[in-house]
Amino acid sequence: MPPDALRNPTLATTGTLIALSCKWKRDAEFLTDDEDRLTGRATLEAITRVAGGLKSLGVGNGDVVAFLCGSSVRHAVGFFAAQWIGAVPSALHVRETADRLVSTTQWLEAKILFFDDAFAAVAQQVRATCGAAVTLIALQDDPGDLADRRWLDLAAADPTPMAAVRPEDPAVIILSSGTTGAPKGVVHLHRTLCAAARNCQAIYGPTEPEDSTLVCMAPSFAAWVIICLPHMATRARIHFDRGFEPARFLETLARERITMAPLVPTMWRMVIAANPEGHDLSRVQCAMFSGEPGSPDLVAAMASRICGHVRTAYMSAEVCSGSAVAAGPATLIAAAKPSSTGKPVPGADIRIVDPDGGLDDVLPDGEPGEIVVTSPSIASHYWKDEALTRQKLVGGWWRSGDLGYLDGDGDLFVIGRTDNVINTGGIKVHAEEIEAALSQHPAVAMAGVVGAPDPTWGQRIEAHVVLGDTSATESDITVFLEAEGLLPRNKLPKRIVIREDLPTGPTGKLYRRGLLAPDD
Repeated sequence: MPPDALRNPTLATTGTLIALSCKWKRDAEFLTDDEDRLTGRATLEAITRVAGGLKSLGVGNGDVVAFLCGSSVRHAVGFFAAQWIGAVPSALHVRETADRLVSTTQWLEAKILFFDDAFAAVAQQVRATCGAAVTLIALQDDPGDLADRRWLDLAAADPTPMAAVRPEDPAVIILSSGTTGAPKGVVHLHRTLCAAARNCQAIYGPTEPEDSTLVCMAPSFAAWVIICLPHMATRARIHFDRGFEPARFLETLARERITMAPLVPTMWRMVIAANPEGHDLSRVQCAMFSGEPGSPDLVAAMASRICGHVRTAYMSAEVCSGSAVAAGPATLIAAAKPSSTGKPVPGADIRIVDPDGGLDDVLPDGEPGEIVVTSPSIASHYWKDEALTRQKLVGGWWRSGDLGYLDGDGDLFVIGRTDNVINTGGIKVHAEEIEAALSQHPAVAMAGVVGAPDPTWGQRIEAHVVLGDTSATESDITVFLEAEGLLPRNKLPKRIVIREDLPTGPTGKLYRRGLLAPDD
């Protein structure tokens, strides 16, 4: 470790957090994947050397360092190395088109682009468009002539001391897909990331340095930061996988003796269908889901087939883990609230307000409204978007655009989006409510609901479904919804379209606008 790496251990920067965690992790494994296994000491040495390599390329305070890759030890080292010298990392969405990735790199004004072999062709398009303005660095050992520098070149550089970074300096740009598909850049400061890192135990349950977590989502997802930083601060081992496949996920849980397993509900359903009983999951102490509300069948299956300690949390790129609303078995199972996300973690606060009103227009318990959140981990601003910053980040609060309500116990229930409300004949219907009812039909694998223009009703409820059992018909589904009492007649879809798949955005979430006809 450089002798002055901890010259100010009270400074709220990610560099200090990293240095302290690596110092006390010592010779125990800290960052691992199928190719690299680094101890605490080796992690800090790798970060300071790669930081030195970046510095030799002219990278400094405020420069953007972009990544186009899967999750790996090398990506994590590069991410933290950029922050070590005051640069700002940003991971590109790997599911985007090549043209969009090139334009996003330009929009970020990235000085460096790290890439792995799966995205070498896109990196070459960046080179053709941006020229020498962007230095290409290959994460693989032998990229041939596809890169300006190799990972091994940076890893062999002389270590560099931590830069004089301030808590108010930008620390990361998290790319979040908007409703048009264009990216929005959520900018966090070192101060807000350090605040986010302090809530590991409140979100994921009792966590110690001997614990471990498995990260298989792409680095572009906010979940990468939300999971990695708190576990980094707690000094738990982080194991990376470049992608998700249900059987491999279970194999990795068993082989790596993982104690905290996080996924979104859709992925958990795939894992549960992949025979978890065929693997030794005795070390799993927490099965975590987030990204969408739970359901009785999901929570029950996770508790009985993965581990009894099931947890969930409501978080986002804008608020990170310092603003989380979290729930564990006491809420999800004992209190029989599997679709709740619980209560705010220490230091955070939430309100339910009138979506058309201000922050003080607070609604009573039980009445749905817009969820607004505050805590020390709220993002600073949106990259190059002052208008969106003024609209969403107001007086230290984040206006989420999510709809929810508090029950009598103060537990939060997320029920939809303010922009997913269908106004049909003067009645306001939440698309997510209809989707949840459709998903209970045994033949429906996926569902998306939109409000399509209608000359009589203004908007009609239109459902698009993917079937697991292709023998089911539109009539079968409609009869089921009514017979089971899942929806009143005025909320039944006026049209059900059976499709092979549903459109998604670069983050993998349902892209509802893609369900509308071009003229709608």
